[in-house]
Amino acid sequence: MKKVLLCSTLLFACINTSCKKNYSSYIVTCMGDSITYGTWYDGQLEKPYPVLLKETFNFKEVYNKGIGGSTVANGTGSYKPMVDRIQKIDPKTNIIIFYGGGNDRAQDLPLGEKGNKETTTLYGAYYNICTYIKENFKNAFTMFMTPLPAKIKDTMYYLHNVINPMKYTCELFKIPLLDLTYNSGFEDEINAGKNDGIHPSQEYVTYTLTPKIAKFLKEHL
Repeated sequence: MKKVLLCSTLLFACINTSCKKNYSSYIVTCMGDSITYGTWYDGQLEKPYPVLLKETFNFKEVYNKGIGGSTVANGTGSYKPMVDRIQKIDPKTNIIIFYGGGNDRAQDLPLGEKGNKETTTLYGAYYNICTYIKENFKNAFTMFMTPLPAKIKDTMYYLHNVINPMKYTCELFKIPLLDLTYNSGFEDEINAGKNDGIHPSQEYVTYTLTPKIAKFLKEHL
């Protein structure tokens, strides 16, 4: 009976304190392109989503590995490819957040086919990236995010062709995938048209994008 009362008391206390997990020892690496970097006009947002995630979870460290123009694959026309850069992330990383694909379409890099392992194709690059993560970060949590749509002259463009290789590979490796293409809220981005329709404002990153990522993390960690 005492054990039952004790368990009930602990459960009640847990509910009332929301069972907040302590993430202060976690090291996070955010791999991506200009969206991760936080490009805004000719500079950088004051607080890109890696910075806001650090504040939200009180992570020990969050590395922003976003580079403007970075592609996923390393074929002709690629730039600072993530398939190469993923091998240089901090080995102590506990959480890997991956965002990319938009620049591969912009550079018209080949998608390849299911089963490809060539890093010059998107299917192959994702396969190699996920293989490297699974082999070298066995205890880390990994999540991928599909690219945001683009809003140009009041028309939304969804990068559906580069999404399929990411979805397929994440399913193959059982990696959680956050849909930021069709579930981004970017259609309502007030300042999108005032910039270039591609890079989100600080307002969107703070009040829409980061909460979506944070919610996804809380549900899966």
